[in-house]
Amino acid sequence: PMADGMKLAADELNAANFLGADKIKVIVVDNASDRGQSMTAVTRYGNDPEVIAILGPNSAAQAIPSSSVANELKVPLLTGTNTPVVNKAGPWGFIAAHPAEVTMPLLGNYAISRGKVRNCAFFYAQDNEASVGMSNDLRKVTEGQGMKVAEVVGVKTTESDFSAIATRVVAAKPDCVFMLTLA
Repeated sequence: PMADGMKLAADELNAANFLGADKIKVIVVDNASDRGQSMTAVTRYGNDPEVIAILGPNSAAQAIPSSSVANELKVPLLTGTNTPVVNKAGPWGFIAAHPAEVTMPLLGNYAISRGKVRNCAFFYAQDNEASVGMSNDLRKVTEGQGMKVAEVVGVKTTESDFSAIATRVVAAKPDCVFMLTLA
Protein backbone atom coordinates (compact mmCIF):
# COMPACT_ATOMS: atom_id res chain seq x y z
CA PRO A 1 0.00 0.00 0.00
CA MET A 2 2.82 2.42 0.76
CA ALA A 3 4.42 1.80 -2.64
CA ASP A 4 1.06 2.27 -4.37
CA GLY A 5 0.56 5.54 -2.50
CA MET A 6 4.00 6.79 -3.56
CA LYS A 7 3.29 5.90 -7.19
CA LEU A 8 -0.10 7.62 -7.09
CA ALA A 9 1.40 10.75 -5.54
CA ALA A 10 4.17 10.82 -8.14
CA ASP A 11 1.68 10.37 -10.98
CA GLU A 12 -0.48 13.22 -9.68
CA LEU A 13 2.49 15.54 -9.14
CA ASN A 14 3.88 14.72 -12.58
CA ALA A 15 0.48 15.28 -14.23
CA ALA A 16 0.28 18.69 -12.54
CA ASN A 17 3.84 19.54 -13.72
CA PHE A 18 4.79 20.11 -10.08
CA LEU A 19 8.49 20.09 -10.98
CA GLY A 20 8.07 21.56 -14.44
CA ALA A 21 9.95 19.55 -17.03
CA ASP A 22 11.46 17.28 -14.35
CA LYS A 23 9.45 14.21 -13.39
CA ILE A 24 9.34 12.14 -10.22
CA LYS A 25 10.20 8.50 -10.77
CA VAL A 26 9.39 5.98 -8.05
CA ILE A 27 11.60 2.89 -7.80
CA VAL A 28 10.21 0.15 -5.58
CA VAL A 29 12.66 -2.31 -4.01
CA ASP A 30 11.59 -5.30 -1.90
CA ASN A 31 13.96 -5.71 1.04
CA ALA A 32 12.32 -9.01 2.11
CA SER A 33 12.22 -7.55 5.66
CA ASP A 34 15.97 -8.17 5.83
CA ARG A 35 18.45 -5.71 7.39
CA GLY A 36 21.23 -6.60 4.99
CA GLN A 37 19.05 -6.19 1.90
CA SER A 38 17.75 -2.87 3.25
CA MET A 39 21.25 -1.54 3.83
CA THR A 40 22.37 -2.77 0.40
CA ALA A 41 19.42 -1.02 -1.27
CA VAL A 42 20.09 2.24 0.60
CA THR A 43 23.77 2.01 -0.38
CA ARG A 44 22.95 1.32 -4.02
CA TYR A 45 20.34 4.04 -4.45
CA GLY A 46 22.03 6.47 -2.07
CA ASN A 47 25.09 6.41 -4.34
CA ASP A 48 22.97 7.05 -7.45
CA PRO A 49 23.13 10.79 -8.28
CA GLU A 50 19.64 10.54 -9.84
CA VAL A 51 18.11 9.55 -6.48
CA ILE A 52 17.21 12.54 -4.33
CA ALA A 53 15.53 10.72 -1.43
CA ILE A 54 14.70 7.25 -0.15
CA LEU A 55 11.30 6.40 1.34
CA GLY A 56 11.48 3.34 3.56
CA PRO A 57 12.20 0.88 4.96
CA ASN A 58 9.12 0.65 7.15
CA SER A 59 10.25 -1.59 9.98
CA ALA A 60 12.54 -0.37 12.75
CA ALA A 61 14.67 -3.49 12.42
CA GLN A 62 15.66 -2.40 8.91
CA ALA A 63 15.25 1.38 9.29
CA ILE A 64 17.74 1.83 12.13
CA PRO A 65 20.79 0.38 10.35
CA SER A 66 19.63 1.87 7.03
CA SER A 67 19.50 5.34 8.56
CA SER A 68 23.17 5.04 9.49
CA VAL A 69 23.97 4.23 5.86
CA ALA A 70 21.84 7.16 4.63
CA ASN A 71 23.68 9.49 6.99
CA GLU A 72 27.05 8.32 5.73
CA LEU A 73 25.89 8.94 2.15
CA LYS A 74 24.10 12.20 3.01
CA VAL A 75 20.85 11.12 1.36
CA PRO A 76 17.46 11.83 2.99
CA LEU A 77 15.77 8.67 4.29
CA LEU A 78 12.11 8.86 5.35
CA THR A 79 11.14 5.64 7.08
CA GLY A 80 7.68 4.38 7.92
CA THR A 81 8.74 3.43 11.42
CA ASN A 82 8.14 5.43 14.59
CA THR A 83 11.37 4.85 16.48
CA PRO A 84 13.32 8.05 17.24
CA VAL A 85 16.56 6.04 16.99
CA VAL A 86 16.37 6.71 13.24
CA ASN A 87 16.56 10.47 13.88
CA LYS A 88 19.43 10.03 16.33
CA ALA A 89 21.63 8.41 13.69
CA GLY A 90 22.18 11.83 12.14
CA PRO A 91 20.53 14.65 10.22
CA TRP A 92 19.55 12.56 7.16
CA GLY A 93 17.16 10.06 8.80
CA PHE A 94 13.50 10.84 9.44
CA ILE A 95 10.47 8.98 10.79
CA ALA A 96 6.99 9.26 9.29
CA ALA A 97 5.02 8.20 12.37
CA HIS A 98 4.73 9.62 15.84
CA PRO A 99 6.93 7.84 18.41
CA ALA A 100 5.43 5.35 20.85
CA GLU A 101 5.59 7.76 23.78
CA VAL A 102 3.14 9.98 21.86
CA THR A 103 0.74 7.38 20.44
CA MET A 104 0.62 4.67 23.10
CA PRO A 105 -0.73 6.88 25.91
CA LEU A 106 -3.58 7.90 23.59
CA LEU A 107 -4.33 4.28 22.70
CA GLY A 108 -4.02 3.13 26.32
CA ASN A 109 -6.29 5.86 27.64
CA TYR A 110 -8.86 5.06 24.95
CA ALA A 111 -8.74 1.32 25.73
CA ILE A 112 -9.30 1.98 29.44
CA SER A 113 -11.88 4.77 29.25
CA ARG A 114 -13.89 3.84 26.16
CA GLY A 115 -13.15 0.15 25.70
CA LYS A 116 -13.38 -0.62 29.41
CA VAL A 117 -10.43 -3.01 29.01
CA ARG A 118 -9.48 -4.56 32.33
CA ASN A 119 -6.94 -7.17 31.24
CA CYS A 120 -4.99 -7.49 28.04
CA ALA A 121 -2.53 -9.88 26.42
CA PHE A 122 0.51 -8.36 24.71
CA PHE A 123 1.98 -10.03 21.64
CA TYR A 124 4.92 -8.23 20.03
CA ALA A 125 8.05 -8.67 17.92
CA GLN A 126 10.90 -8.81 20.42
CA ASP A 127 13.52 -8.26 17.74
CA ASN A 128 11.96 -5.01 16.50
CA GLU A 129 12.80 -1.94 18.58
CA ALA A 130 9.62 -0.06 17.66
CA SER A 131 7.43 -3.04 18.55
CA VAL A 132 9.14 -3.46 21.92
CA GLY A 133 8.87 0.27 22.65
CA MET A 134 5.18 0.47 21.77
CA SER A 135 4.36 -2.61 23.85
CA ASN A 136 6.30 -1.30 26.86
CA ASP A 137 4.80 2.19 26.61
CA LEU A 138 1.25 0.85 26.31
CA ARG A 139 1.74 -1.49 29.27
CA LYS A 140 3.13 1.35 31.39
CA VAL A 141 0.13 3.58 30.64
CA THR A 142 -2.53 0.93 31.11
CA GLU A 143 -1.05 -0.81 34.14
CA GLY A 144 -0.76 2.62 35.77
CA GLN A 145 -4.54 2.86 35.42
CA GLY A 146 -5.19 -0.55 36.98
CA MET A 147 -5.33 -2.76 33.91
CA LYS A 148 -3.98 -6.27 34.45
CA VAL A 149 -1.67 -7.94 31.99
CA ALA A 150 -3.05 -11.38 31.13
CA GLU A 151 -0.06 -12.53 29.09
CA VAL A 152 3.10 -11.07 27.54
CA VAL A 153 4.51 -12.83 24.51
CA GLY A 154 7.58 -11.69 22.62
CA VAL A 155 8.31 -13.46 19.35
CA LYS A 156 10.97 -13.16 16.68
CA THR A 157 9.92 -11.82 13.31
CA THR A 158 11.17 -15.04 11.73
CA GLU A 159 8.71 -17.20 13.69
CA SER A 160 5.59 -18.48 11.97
CA ASP A 161 3.94 -21.10 14.20
CA PHE A 162 1.91 -19.38 16.88
CA SER A 163 -0.41 -22.25 17.82
CA ALA A 164 1.05 -22.75 21.32
CA ILE A 165 1.04 -19.01 21.94
CA ALA A 166 -2.55 -18.71 20.73
CA THR A 167 -3.58 -21.47 23.15
CA ARG A 168 -1.88 -19.64 26.05
CA VAL A 169 -3.49 -16.33 25.14
CA VAL A 170 -6.98 -17.84 24.81
CA ALA A 171 -6.54 -19.62 28.17
CA ALA A 172 -5.66 -16.29 29.82
CA LYS A 173 -9.11 -14.93 28.77
CA PRO A 174 -8.03 -11.33 28.13
CA ASP A 175 -10.47 -8.52 27.29
CA CYS A 176 -8.11 -7.52 24.50
CA VAL A 177 -5.03 -8.67 22.63
CA PHE A 178 -2.48 -6.03 21.67
CA MET A 179 -0.68 -7.54 18.69
CA LEU A 180 2.28 -5.76 17.21
CA THR A 181 4.26 -7.87 14.76
CA LEU A 182 4.89 -7.98 11.05
CA ALA A 183 2.07 -9.51 9.04
